[in-house]
Order: sequence, then structure tokens, then C-alpha cells
Amino acid sequence: GDSSGGGPFVLGDHFSMAECTTAPFVQRADFILRDFLDMNVVQLCQEHGYHRVATWWTAVLERPSVVETANPDPKASTQRIIDMIAGKAAQK
Repeated sequence: GDSSGGGPFVLGDHFSMAECTTAPFVQRADFILRDFLDMNVVQLCQEHGYHRVATWWTAVLERPSVVETANPDPKASTQRIIDMIAGKAAQK
């Protein structure tokens, strides 16, 4: 694969294990940062000159296999995680 920047992914046009393993994190982080903190990762990357990261982030989120396997209700699952963490913190 081409890792010289010939495509949006780590290995150029090849969607690799790097994207497979990070896609779930990217999906959840994008949702949490956008919906809970009103932060746009792509916009922040562009503003700070991280254009390749912005391109990669967008390409991962738009990849059909990533879209098809996305959490259908990220808000509910994120809230369950927050509640679980809060419950454990309250027990200490």
C-alpha cells in the first residue's frame, strides 16, 4: 500500500487494520465531542493545520463498512457508560 499520502487512509487508498481498529473509537469520540462538548474534530484539525488528520477522520467516518456497523443509538449507549462511571465513583 501507499503510505505517502496518496489517499485518505494511513496506507493511502487502502482501508487497513489501522482504520479497522480505530474506527469504533473515532465514531464514539466524534459523537461525544460533537454532541456533549460542541466540538467539531474536523474543523479543529483544519484550524490547527492538521489537514491530513481531518481528511483521515472524515474518510473513516464516511467509509461504508463503518457507517453500516455504527451504533444505531450512540446517545443512549454513551449515557449508559456515563451512568455506570458515575455509579462506580459514588461507591468510593
